[in-house]
Amino acid sequence: RLTGYEMAPDAVATYQTNLGDDCHVGKLSPSFAFPAADVLLAGPPCQPFSLTGMKNGRHDARDGFPTFVAAVRGVRPQIAVLE
Repeated sequence: RLTGYEMAPDAVATYQTNLGDDCHVGKLSPSFAFPAADVLLAGPPCQPFSLTGMKNGRHDARDGFPTFVAAVRGVRPQIAVLE
């Protein structure tokens, strides 16, 4: 079973159409109660670190790396992939 979280409603619709599983609209944070999982896949926004962006890194509100680290620490999956 797959469960997804996505900020863009159109991406949620695509997820549900292609994978047929649960996907929820919302922005995750390190304090989110992540569900148990054997595999954790994450693709946080790259704009905070992009060479063509403002290069605000960890000071950019879109930085998803702290949320990914919190998810790995909390869930302790067998496999974690950051794209």
